[in-house]
Amino acid sequence: MSKLIASSLDIHYGDIRVVHQADIQLEAGELVILVGPNGAGKTSLLRALAGLLPYEGTIELNHIDLHKISDKERAKQIAWAPQLAPVHWPLTVKHIVALGRLPHMGPFDRLSSIDKAAITRALELADCSQFKNRLADEVSGGERARIMLARALAVEAPIMMADEPTASLDPAHAIRTMDILKAQAAAGAGVLVVLHDLALAARYADRVVLMDKGKIVSDGPAASVLSADNLARVYGIKALSGSKDGESWILPWQVL
Repeated sequence: MSKLIASSLDIHYGDIRVVHQADIQLEAGELVILVGPNGAGKTSLLRALAGLLPYEGTIELNHIDLHKISDKERAKQIAWAPQLAPVHWPLTVKHIVALGRLPHMGPFDRLSSIDKAAITRALELADCSQFKNRLADEVSGGERARIMLARALAVEAPIMMADEPTASLDPAHAIRTMDILKAQAAAGAGVLVVLHDLALAARYADRVVLMDKGKIVSDGPAASVLSADNLARVYGIKALSGSKDGESWILPWQVL
């Protein structure tokens, strides 16, 4: 059972500190959603936790310092879905998704039957099968977001991180994406996601982590983290909220 624990994280871009003394952990079997205003430090924190950005402080994966884990092993353990990543090569969608299997392969290995099955599962889950043979640089922004999700799913890692995976998706695919991420957590993965959509965060998160000005200001159940006081203080908004069939909902309503 995988576990990621970060303590006293500071992240800098040059002389500018964008994340201040952040403590966060991710357990197997939970979906944790990072929320906060633009510039709060959410993506920087997520990238550092994935081993993609320098940081000060400590990050441990299964009680091992992340710095002591090889890039290849880290890529097996932590799948990463970036937000609308550019595609620089005229590869098919299927080939892009197949890149998710690279951490499991040697430098001269061909795709095994296990790899091919993982790729097929990922394409189907992310609803990409119907355009798997199209060139990845010719698809829409929403389709590209699904491709990045499929590539991360193909890794079949015990930890998955996604930066704004519902960005530019239509409502049906946004809900489907969150259903997929929730199912990954239910199957035993630790899933950490950055979202701006508070409605989706309230409905799907096992825990919500609220950031503001580079600091974690609240961490816990959605109902307590996305409280009227927190939304007013951090976002400067008033929201409507309630529950339906045992699931919380929230609707940002007006600027204060």
